[in-house]
Amino acid sequence: VRAEIKNNTLTLSQERFFASPVSKLKNKEKTLWEIPISISTKNSTQKFFLSRLSQADGPRRSKFSPENYTTAKKEISEENLNFVKINQNESSFFRTAYSQELLEMLNEPVASKTLSPVDRLGIVRDLFALSEAGIVPTVDVLEFLSAYKNEDSYIVWTEIIGGLARIDQLIAKNVIAKENFDKFVINLLTPIFTKLTWDKIENENHTDALLRPLVISRLGHAGDLKVLAEAKKKFNILEKGGEVDADLRSVIYSLVASNGSEKEYKTFILKYITEALHEEKNRIGNALTNFKQDKILCDVVHFALSGDVRIQDTVSIISGIGINPLGRDIWMKCLKTNWQTFLTRYGDGGMALSYVVKGIGASAEKKHLAEYKKFFITHPAPGAERAIAQTLERLESNVLWLNRDLKDITKFLKK
Repeated sequence: VRAEIKNNTLTLSQERFFASPVSKLKNKEKTLWEIPISISTKNSTQKFFLSRLSQADGPRRSKFSPENYTTAKKEISEENLNFVKINQNESSFFRTAYSQELLEMLNEPVASKTLSPVDRLGIVRDLFALSEAGIVPTVDVLEFLSAYKNEDSYIVWTEIIGGLARIDQLIAKNVIAKENFDKFVINLLTPIFTKLTWDKIENENHTDALLRPLVISRLGHAGDLKVLAEAKKKFNILEKGGEVDADLRSVIYSLVASNGSEKEYKTFILKYITEALHEEKNRIGNALTNFKQDKILCDVVHFALSGDVRIQDTVSIISGIGINPLGRDIWMKCLKTNWQTFLTRYGDGGMALSYVVKGIGASAEKKHLAEYKKFFITHPAPGAERAIAQTLERLESNVLWLNRDLKDITKFLKK
C-alpha cells in the first residue's frame, strides 16, 4: 500500500507486493484485495476497508468497482498532521510504502517511542523489504535508521540487525562502501551496546539476554576494536578453563575466527574433535566458517567432509562458507568438486540437499549467478529443484539490487 499526503489529503493505493522484482516482472496477475486499513495519528485511530476509506463519513455502498479497491483518499485534520501511521500494530497483511514527507513525519514518534514497539518494528521491516524489492531506495532505510539510535526493544533491534546484515552481504566486495558501512553500523549500535554491556545485569529483561549476542556480533563483524579485543580476552579465559556466559560463546568463537589465523584455526579444530557436547561442536563448526583466508576456508571444507564431522552437521558448515562473502568462490568450487558426494549423502529426499544448494543465496556477484545457473542446467538435484529456483531468483534480485542502489549507498555512507 503506497501512502502519500498532499493538502491534508491522504491517498492510499494498493498493488501486489513481490519480495523480488524478478518475480514481479514474470507475474502478470492483477489481483486486488479488500484490505482492512487502520490510520493512526497523534490524537486518533480510524479503521476502514480500503474501498470505503473515501466514503467512510458518508453512506456505505454494497458494491464497489475495482477502482475502489485500488485507490482511496481521506482528509486528515490539521491537529492530526504530526504523523500518520498506516496499519496500527501491524494488524493487516501488507507492506506500507510511505512518501518521503510521511516518512519524515514518522521520525520523531519513532525516536521518542511514541509509537509502540510493534509499530516501530513494522516501519523498519517494511522499509528493508521495500528497498530489497526495488520500491524504495535503500538510502531511505539508512537515513531513517537514525530514528532508532536509542531504541531498546528486542523485536525492533532483531529486525534492524537482520536488515543490516543483508545490506552488509550486498556491498561486501565494495571496499569503500563496506568500510563506511561498518562505521555507520558501529555508530548506530554503540548506544544499545553501552546499555547492554558484555555482562548480564541483575534483574534485566530476558530479551536483553537475547539481544546482547546479536549486538555484539554485528559490532564485532563491523570491526569494532574494543568488542574484538574483549572477545579475544574472553576466548583466552575459556582456553584456560575459565567460565564465560554460554549465551556468548558462539559470538566469541565467530569473532575470534573472523580475525584469526592458522593458530586459531588449529585450536578450533582440536576443540571440535575432542569436544563431547554436540551443542558446543555446533558453535565451533559455525565459527570455522568465519575465517577470512582462502587456505583456511578450503581446509574447513575438507574438514567438514571428513569423518570427524557427522554427515548431518556437514551441511551447516558448508552453507556457512557460502554465507561468508570471502568464502563464496570456495563454496562454488566445493559444490562442483563434491557434487556426487552431496548427492550420495543427501539426494534421497529430505531437506539436507536443499540447504546445501542455498548456501550462496546472499551473493550479489554476477559471476556466482552465472556459475550457479550453468551448473544446475546439467546437474539434477532430486528434491531440491524448488530450492535451486528460489536461490536463482534471489541471486538475480541481489544483482539487480546492487546495480540499482550501490552508487547512492556509497554516496550516502561517505557523508
